[in-house]
Amino acid sequence: MAGTTDLRKKSFDKIKTSNTNRDRLKIMEVVDDITTELIFRQPKLIIDIENGKVPKESLDDEIDKYIKINNIVLNNTDSYADILISVNNYLWGYGPVQSFIADDPLISDIAIYAPDDVWIKKEGKRYKTDVEFASIDSLLKFAYLVCIKNGGNLNQNNAVVR
Repeated sequence: MAGTTDLRKKSFDKIKTSNTNRDRLKIMEVVDDITTELIFRQPKLIIDIENGKVPKESLDDEIDKYIKINNIVLNNTDSYADILISVNNYLWGYGPVQSFIADDPLISDIAIYAPDDVWIKKEGKRYKTDVEFASIDSLLKFAYLVCIKNGGNLNQNNAVVR
């Protein structure tokens, strides 16, 4: 009937969206945990991969091992692929904002104000993105990584840190 709303479909769509957001948050948390583990407990592996001494597939093996050891249950194979891609983007690129840097040359700025408040500037106009970091700690770790990759230094002695 025209003009009617199927409440069951609307309810299902709401649950589906909620589950999707929950799945995305779970994936972000897993990615954050894995990158922390790799950066602080296996930096030699990262350096060896970066220098070409060890194949990049070794990283995927370590991610797989981490998921199994920690009994992380993933909803589907897409979640596993998302984790692999996200960890690689985090370590070799710019994590959650990598796609804005790599995929669209019209994007001139990326502004991160909070873990769930990320904006881009494209052709002079600002747009809010759906990018979220798992936590404030995750965002801070990301800021340190970006700084290190670009030869900078973040510490409490700097008068202005942006």
